[in-house]
Amino acid sequence: MGPVSREMGHPNANDDDLAPLLRDKLMPLRMWWLKSVPGAMKQMRGALEHKKLGVPGVVNFVDARTKWFDQQVQVLYINIYFDRCPAVCAGVVNFVDARVVNFVDARTKWFDQQVQAALTQHCIHQVVAVAAGFDTRAYRFGARYPGAARFFEVDLPHASAKKQQLVQQLLQPEASHPRPVFIGADLSKVSLDQALLEPSYAAASTAGAAVGFDPTQPTLFTVEGLVYYLPTAAVRQLFASLLRVAAPGSRVAFDFLHKQVLEGSVPLPPAYKVTAQSVANKGEPFISGIDNNKEALAAFMAGIGSSAAAPAAAAAGTPQQQQHREFKLVQFMTPQEMAAAQLPHLQWDDKLPPMLSFYSFAAFEVL
Repeated sequence: MGPVSREMGHPNANDDDLAPLLRDKLMPLRMWWLKSVPGAMKQMRGALEHKKLGVPGVVNFVDARTKWFDQQVQVLYINIYFDRCPAVCAGVVNFVDARVVNFVDARTKWFDQQVQAALTQHCIHQVVAVAAGFDTRAYRFGARYPGAARFFEVDLPHASAKKQQLVQQLLQPEASHPRPVFIGADLSKVSLDQALLEPSYAAASTAGAAVGFDPTQPTLFTVEGLVYYLPTAAVRQLFASLLRVAAPGSRVAFDFLHKQVLEGSVPLPPAYKVTAQSVANKGEPFISGIDNNKEALAAFMAGIGSSAAAPAAAAAGTPQQQQHREFKLVQFMTPQEMAAAQLPHLQWDDKLPPMLSFYSFAAFEVL
């Protein structure tokens, strides 16, 4: 009975692809009839659900029951086995846990949307990718909107050099894939504003007055997959240095780890232990988190308000005036909201969420 909906192609069918093999082996006569007589499957379902001789709805019941029990086994395997043996599973989590893949997909789409909105809605013509890694937005959006914005990629010197090498090898011709300004700087030793304003940090291939960062112009700063690997003090320093070169109207978009989860003050969500172990194994353990609510997040960023030199004065080399800068929260996305927006085809379940559920996302405007 279990394979009926599956073999009839019904959308509510369960995923048991082995049941037909058992049925055919145990009931060879029925197997011959179902495969030899046209319409036999439909006739059998009609008999099973006959109002007087069968049980109406029994096929759907078996499908639903099978799917429910499958889900219980899946929850047990992932939420108990994975989370109770992180040291064993951390090495393979990225390959077996769809939540990681879905999280990366959702995060990529959200940051893409931030860049899209900056270029098309917020009159922003500079984009800075902090700790750019293998981010491809400079090339994708640069080609999509030629001349609309200048992109800057900030990363460790060796990572930036590797990125440039790969870009030269893979993205040709250059005219079809506009190059960003590559800035090699260790932000644990150099502040972001210093890295952006001092020409010596720009790659030789892009150095020069024509490629300099302009602190008088509104800028989008993307900080993707970074802040939870930094101590809280370093996170504050990063955003403070950002404020010193962020003209009014600039924006910063970032994702962050829930502080409550990092501290263990709430029940650990599915897949957290194995994810934490996985990144620790790579030498980049989770270090800091931010409270996962609007008020606490806004308060955290409000405490970073910086008295920075007026960008125009600093750029012109004139006596520096002090001008206050602060952050205003313009978007806050919980994991549930992110899944609903970016993965609408997947249903949220607290026991088995469709994506990692311990990161949130925020965008702030600079006032």
